[in-house]
Amino acid sequence: MLADRERNAARHDGTTGNWTLRIGSRSDVRTALFLRDVLALTVPADPYPPTDPWVPVLPAGDVDRAAVAAEWLDWFDSILDGACLDAEDGCDPASDWMARWPAVRGALSVFADPVRRWEEQLRRRDRRQPRVDDLVAAAGSELDRQPRAFELAITELPVRGQFWVRRGHSQVLVSPTLLDNLPAFGWALRPLIRELS
Repeated sequence: MLADRERNAARHDGTTGNWTLRIGSRSDVRTALFLRDVLALTVPADPYPPTDPWVPVLPAGDVDRAAVAAEWLDWFDSILDGACLDAEDGCDPASDWMARWPAVRGALSVFADPVRRWEEQLRRRDRRQPRVDDLVAAAGSELDRQPRAFELAITELPVRGQFWVRRGHSQVLVSPTLLDNLPAFGWALRPLIRELS
């Protein structure tokens, strides 16, 4: 699911089960959060904290904020579900995939340059890499059975605070603050690893 880059990937291929755990970020996910915050959208049922670093609200010109807010969560959920990974680009306003969300498509066209600048700022941030293989090994040693094979993708969201949410069976969304707090990250990850393995 991590379309852009994997910052950290751990894999185990042995007689006690095969597992893969990937941690990384995706520019399409970051772009969606940027768009929400740059337009100061009020999106019903939006569980995601504000972005970090902070995104200023910019003049929107002819962008219909209410129409973008109405489409935003469905579009973001489709990105997180990987629906756009086979498309040219989940945030390219010219892509056929984006036709389902015309208001979002128009807003992306308006904010293309600020999105690029913010993405460059995020790429310059250097983060400490959690030792996921150690965390998986510790959780596996607590089992009373041999671990099963599993795959887990952890997508970093540039949001404030210590944020963790599980989506489906094998995807977790996590904030950089939580990733940087290894004891808290391990505390959140261990029960999931025990469940999956």
